[in-house]
Amino acid sequence: MKKNRRGRAPHAGWRSAKQKPERSTSIASETVPLARVNAIVRELGPLLTGAAENLRAIEDRHHAVLSASATAWAERENLLHRYYGFVRSILQVRDDCTRCDADSPGMGAVRAGLDRALAEQRIEELPVKAGDAFDPEIHECESAAGIGEDSRGAVVANVLQPGFVQRVQGGLGVVVRPAKVQINHDMNEGDDNR
Repeated sequence: MKKNRRGRAPHAGWRSAKQKPERSTSIASETVPLARVNAIVRELGPLLTGAAENLRAIEDRHHAVLSASATAWAERENLLHRYYGFVRSILQVRDDCTRCDADSPGMGAVRAGLDRALAEQRIEELPVKAGDAFDPEIHECESAAGIGEDSRGAVVANVLQPGFVQRVQGGLGVVVRPAKVQINHDMNEGDDNR
């Protein structure tokens, strides 16, 4: 075997000391000339730049949609707040009609009209009665006899003002106004001698 000036054997791909191999790189177990890799990068460069610009445009549209969605959500929440505020005002008028002379034909007709309007909106009275277990989701405690901060085991003693719920799809309801109640502790709950 012929050796070069340094005493080493020439590279297997070299034919002579004057002929040097083309620089190359390995891609997926295949040797590709570096010039070809550079040509591919030049070809893909504009495509990648275009893709990056498209991605930025999509991100801008995404942020615009999110902003519009947040604005729409805030408007929806504002409308719901105003709607339920109006419904609570109507319920107060209904309560006032109930407290007035129940035998008065005028007040009875006004209350009946309010009840029809509420029924059209699927707003109905919560079925709350004395002896029911206290539920803070649908009851608002006005006074508690013998109860501290803990309302576990409490029962409704008296209903001071009816609560109302608006029925929505699936039979679920949104509490428009909780029932105002007085509560007592359930005397049977703590009794170990049952």
